Amino acid sequence: VLAIDDVRYGYNAAKDQFEDLMSAGIIDPSK
Repeated sequence: VLAIDDVRYGYNAAKDQFEDLMSAGIIDPSK
C-alpha cells in the first residue's frame, strides 16, 4: 500500500483484499 501513490487504493475488509476503493463503491465521490 505504501508503494502505491493512488489515494483511492486501499484495503477492502469485506473482500479481504487490496483494491481501488472508488471503483469498488466504498469511496463515494459525491459525499
